[in-house]
Amino acid sequence: MAVRSQQLKSTKKPTRPVAISRWRINTVLLASALAFVIVTLRLGNLQVVQSAKLSSMAHSEIKQQITLNPRRGTIRDRAGNVVALDVDRESLFAVPPEINKEKAPRLALMLAGLLGKPAPDLLAAMQDPDSMWMPLKRWLDPEIAQQVAKILEDEPGFSMVYEPRRVYPQQNFAAQTIGAVNLQGVGISGIEGFYNDDLIGSTGMITAEVDAQSQPIWIAPQQSKPASDGADLQLTLDPLIQHLAEVELKNAVDAHQADGGTVIVIEPKTGAIRAMASYPTFDPNRYYDYDPEMYNLNPAIAKGYEPGSTFKLVTVAAGLQAHAFTADTTVEDGGSIERYGWSLKNWNGGGHGAITPADMLYYSSNVAALQFNEMTGKKSSMPWCRRLATARPPASIWRARARGL
Repeated sequence: MAVRSQQLKSTKKPTRPVAISRWRINTVLLASALAFVIVTLRLGNLQVVQSAKLSSMAHSEIKQQITLNPRRGTIRDRAGNVVALDVDRESLFAVPPEINKEKAPRLALMLAGLLGKPAPDLLAAMQDPDSMWMPLKRWLDPEIAQQVAKILEDEPGFSMVYEPRRVYPQQNFAAQTIGAVNLQGVGISGIEGFYNDDLIGSTGMITAEVDAQSQPIWIAPQQSKPASDGADLQLTLDPLIQHLAEVELKNAVDAHQADGGTVIVIEPKTGAIRAMASYPTFDPNRYYDYDPEMYNLNPAIAKGYEPGSTFKLVTVAAGLQAHAFTADTTVEDGGSIERYGWSLKNWNGGGHGAITPADMLYYSSNVAALQFNEMTGKKSSMPWCRRLATARPPASIWRARARGL
C-alpha cells in the first residue's frame, strides 16, 4: 500500500499560475482610458458647454406662457337689444398620436353624422402623422356636443374645448350695417370691422409652470397679465324703424323686380341714423355661405347711385347764389318739355303751372328744375357741382354716421 501511494504522488502534475499576455492587459487599459476620456468629455459638454441651452429647454418643458383671450364686446341697438355677442361653444379636437388606430375607422363613422363631415375626411384628420392637435369640428351645438362627449367618453386622443363664437341672435337684422366676424374672431365688415380694435379687446398672459396636460400648477410662482375684454357698443339704430325699413324695402324690390335697394333713415335734428337697410341681405351667422361682395360691402355707404331729385337742392342753391333768379321767380311747368330732341317729363306726367323754386322743390318738378338750371347756366352751376363732390359733411354728421353704421 505504501508503494502504491508513492506511485500516485509521483504521477500528479504540478499546478502553474494562469498567465495573461502583456498586450491584452495594455489593450484593456487603453480601452478603459478611452472610455473614461469619452465620458469625461461628454459630461463636460453637457454640464458646461450646453448647460445654458439644456437648462432652458428643460425649463421650457414645465414653464410656459398661456394666452388669455378676451371676450369680444357686445353690440346693442338703440333700445338695448343685443344684435351681436360672444357665446362659448365646445369644439372637438383630435390628438392623432394618442388615438387608437384600430378604433379610428369606427369612430370616424360614428362621428360623421353628428359633425356633418365625411367619415374619410375625419379619419384622415385623426390619423394625420404630422399633427399633434387637429380640429375636427368647431363650435358644436350643445345637443351635438353632449352626444359627441358620450361617444368619446373613454376614448383617448380627443379633447372638447370651449371657444367663444360670435353669434347674431337676430340673424339678418341690419346685417350689412352690423357686419360679420370671421372664424379667427376678426371683424371683416360693417360695425364689426370698423370698430374691430375697440371690440376685440387685448389678450392677457399667464407665465407659469404646467403639468403634463399643460394646465398651470397653481402652487408654483406665476406672473399674470389679465385679459381686457372688448368695449360694448350701442348703435343709434331704432329696432322698430329698422324692421319697417327692411320689410318695406323687400316688398318694393319684389314688387318692381329690382336687383336691390337701400333705405337710410336719419333723424334731422341730430343726424343719428335710425335705420340703414339694404336688400338682398345675408345672415352673418353663416356669412361664408354667401358671396364675399354680399357680406364685405354695405351698399348704403359703399355703392354709388344717382342722386335723383335730391340734386334739385343744388340747382336752387346755385341759382340763388349766382343771382340768376330769386325766390319769387316763376317758370311754367306744363308737365313735359322738349330739349335737344329729347322729351323730359315730371315723375307723374302732370304739370303745375307757374311755380317758384320752392314750389319746384315741393312738387319735385323735373320740368321746372331744368328751366331754373338753364337760368343759372353751366358757368355758374358747375363750380357748385365740383364743390359738392369734394365737400366733407360736418363733424357732427360723421360722428352720427360712425355710431350708426
